[in-house]
Amino acid sequence: MSLFIQGNPVLLEIERAMEGIGYRKDRNLLWREYEYTDVIGTRREVRTIDLAGFAQSPPSYRNACIGVIVSNGLSGAVHVAKYRALGAPLIFELDGPLVRRWKITAIGEPELKQEISLQEIGNVFRDYRTQWKPERILRAKAVGELDGPIQLDFYDEALMPFLEGRTFAVLDRLLHEVLTKTIRTYKRFNRQRAPRFEDLCRLAFRFITAKVFRDRRYPGGWSSNDAMTALRAVEKHYNTRPDELPASAIYRPEILDEIWRIFLAGFNFPNLSEDDLALLFEKTFITPEIRKTLGIHSTPLRVADYIVRKLPFETLPEGDRYVLEPFSGHGRFLVAAMRRMRDLLQTPMSDAERHDYFRRRLTGIEIDSFSLEVCRLSLMLADSPNSNGWRLRPSDVFASQTLQRELKRARIVLCNPPFEAFTPSKHKYYNDPDLLIHKPAELLRRVMSEPPDLLGLVLPRAFESGNSYRKFHRQLAETYGNIELVALPEVFNYSDVPTMLVIASDRHDHYAQVAITCRQVGEGEGRDAFLLRGIEPPPVRASVDITEYSQPQFSLWIPRLSRIWTFLEGLPRLASAVEVHRGLVPISSSPKSKKRPEDFVSNIAKRGYKEGFAHVHGHLMQYMLKRPSGSPKEHLSMRPEDQYDNAYKQKWDAPKVVCNAIRLSRSPWRLGAVADSVGLVFSQSYIGLWPSGRVSIYALAALLNSPLANAYVFAKDTSKHNRNKTLESLPLPPTPNLESGSLIDSLSRELHRLLLRGQFDKAKKAVLEIDAEILLAYDLPKTLERELLDTFQDYERPIPVKFGGYYPRDFDAYIPLHELISPEFEEARADRLVKRLVFVNDPEISEAMAMLRGESLDEELSP
Repeated sequence: MSLFIQGNPVLLEIERAMEGIGYRKDRNLLWREYEYTDVIGTRREVRTIDLAGFAQSPPSYRNACIGVIVSNGLSGAVHVAKYRALGAPLIFELDGPLVRRWKITAIGEPELKQEISLQEIGNVFRDYRTQWKPERILRAKAVGELDGPIQLDFYDEALMPFLEGRTFAVLDRLLHEVLTKTIRTYKRFNRQRAPRFEDLCRLAFRFITAKVFRDRRYPGGWSSNDAMTALRAVEKHYNTRPDELPASAIYRPEILDEIWRIFLAGFNFPNLSEDDLALLFEKTFITPEIRKTLGIHSTPLRVADYIVRKLPFETLPEGDRYVLEPFSGHGRFLVAAMRRMRDLLQTPMSDAERHDYFRRRLTGIEIDSFSLEVCRLSLMLADSPNSNGWRLRPSDVFASQTLQRELKRARIVLCNPPFEAFTPSKHKYYNDPDLLIHKPAELLRRVMSEPPDLLGLVLPRAFESGNSYRKFHRQLAETYGNIELVALPEVFNYSDVPTMLVIASDRHDHYAQVAITCRQVGEGEGRDAFLLRGIEPPPVRASVDITEYSQPQFSLWIPRLSRIWTFLEGLPRLASAVEVHRGLVPISSSPKSKKRPEDFVSNIAKRGYKEGFAHVHGHLMQYMLKRPSGSPKEHLSMRPEDQYDNAYKQKWDAPKVVCNAIRLSRSPWRLGAVADSVGLVFSQSYIGLWPSGRVSIYALAALLNSPLANAYVFAKDTSKHNRNKTLESLPLPPTPNLESGSLIDSLSRELHRLLLRGQFDKAKKAVLEIDAEILLAYDLPKTLERELLDTFQDYERPIPVKFGGYYPRDFDAYIPLHELISPEFEEARADRLVKRLVFVNDPEISEAMAMLRGESLDEELSP
């Protein structure tokens, strides 16, 4: 008998308390005896929780907020941990008249936060109303909120990534098992012939829909054990014209009945969300061939939510929020837009009225019929149990007038186009003289012919400076008053192309000031912080007017550390004191050559060859060239007939510096430079630098290894190549600092010797002293120096000493590096001062000191 029927007074009191803070039954936000699949347990069972509260409907682990369980002989952390897969960060355990509040963690035992008596339940819920209400907990779990996710003491930020990974792993394995059995069944009835992949996928997704609706107990024909009845019910529920939903090619009743029995027995996932479905579609159903042909690189959930949350939907009247997603794929932007629009609705609506509101205002265009079917299913799951009727157009964006017609209606455009260039055959097929080379640029050209009020695009990183996109920078500035660019590293599952998010709003019809915001998401920890926890990198902002954005070379992108480069603008450039050339390029680089690069490298000395280095990996670090133990010396051909160009004619015998032509890592530490005084030769994997005048090769190597030079190249070169042109434009400190006999020269000579001798224990101090002297030579303000050095926090430096950053964690003072490493500062460290100082607890003195500190910081903030 149900616990609710039994009338458990504590459970009923908590139910009333949850309704009182927003978990409304009439909106399907509060469920008794809610069923969900336990993706953590080994048996993959469907578990039931006595009471569950959600922030949105339909419910899933993504929007679960509060769970309530009743002790049934089991109690405590072990009992509560069984409900981790629900996804609720907050679980109440009822043990007789006592209620325990638990924080659910991704790993380890749940944490007991509070014990509450029956009499206190109402008061406790009122006291914690703000923290426990649905929208508050959802924001803590969400990524893409304008101010970042809310921090709650009972929410473990690792919980959602953990459950997402577990859910996909279970779904993927489950689906493979079901599909394997389906294929065997089909082959048994068809003389061992396997079904077509497309037919199998369509049938699988329709049966998945039927099973999910059945598991959720939605009324309909999918409740039937007859496969044809269930299938027809789903196809009718899609509610589209026959030409929009291809009939299942697998239609023999005896086959369908057996396949349906496989799904009924093996696929139990009542809490399947549209986001899980989209991920399953992308990773399990899309073959490499389809991905290559259509250029599919699905938008990560976090990226779609981020763009949608950034755009001010609320500035448009409720009835004018018409959303268009060209290249909709499985509809990730449409689903994200639906959620946002649902959150913003002010007009009271029934479920049917709200569904009609969404159906009329969400439009997708997609050429791939299977992607469209998954898009329909995603929208249906996001708005279930309503039927389909969605405005999804099966069309080629570039070959028809569909896009232009829909743009006239759309007020919001969201899109992640394919990144490929048009093939020659496609150019001929489209027969459009204005067609641009790259698909994203062509999409942008068409969208900007009818610019929407709000625009959110995922573009390749080439948007930053590529020639194909240059004119759109000015066009966007002429059209929108607020533009935000977010540079991302590799975030797609099946593409290694760095991307740029373009988010534009405040459309105007006259020339006006444009507010530009740029953010750079780093690799590694920065990427994880953004995608998993919603932590944005700090913005760089500027305001420009027509005198600036009408310039031919105008760019919306504000480079990394731009305040530093502005401060250094008046300095001479490296090209004024150094010649920069790439290394030897063998004739094998010619398309006509049949030889390989290794054909021009010898392990023994011979006529026309000279000792040197052909490879960077495993050989070059900062201040150091080495060969792996036991490796023979390399000799590179200097014979004219073996050369692709004139690089061999450079002064390779003369003292010089060499650095890598391809980045050493994805981190800001891109460069490794070493002084060469013996006259080695180097392949095109290296760049050679010959100083003129009195500039020392040792000081030059130190300059190139410095944080400023590495940050400069990191900011300017977005591809994996370190360009000669970028190095030539590097700002130089006053040249006396780089001459032979200077302190930088002496320190660099000593560091080269220390590393050559393997005296790594002494090398770290020398590295810091060199960096400090170079920064002192540039005379950066303290705030800018700190901004520069913070760029390298937690990144491994390509040098054979342990180096994780310049400042200790949580160190918030603006102290130049040369002071930080000085003996005086070491002696004055807080842990040493505390033993000698007498603390004064005088409020007036404390206030005066705080004022002084604030004034000094304000002064330093203006370089």
